Amino acid sequence: MMRKGQVSLEMLLLLSVMVGVLYLSLSLLSRTYSLGSASIGNAASESLLRGIATAANEVCAMGEGNSRIVESSTIFSLSYADGSLSLSNGKWQFSRKVDCLIVAPQDSISGKILVKNTGPSVSISQFSPE
Repeated sequence: MMRKGQVSLEMLLLLSVMVGVLYLSLSLLSRTYSLGSASIGNAASESLLRGIATAANEVCAMGEGNSRIVESSTIFSLSYADGSLSLSNGKWQFSRKVDCLIVAPQDSISGKILVKNTGPSVSISQFSPE
């Protein structure tokens, strides 16, 4: 009779250790996932800003009337100050130097973005087919 009780106690002890290890593993996995997600979002936002700034510099160099369309899968807002174009998506903000005066939209935008040289400046707006 004593032997059965001892085996049950050992099984309970082993089970509690396994549950503890499982808890720690899931905790570390969750932390790694959130850090990875943040890193991917960070890289995507930085890449989007690079694409918009490059399009702005290109249409600026090509002259009035030229335009480019940049695709975005995230909602973001843009601002322009002191020769730098800044992108903010709520969590991160990135800035990049541009060669022209930029007229940035006041509202948040996503999807297709129209970058167009309007003469004295380059305007950035939500693309809408005409």
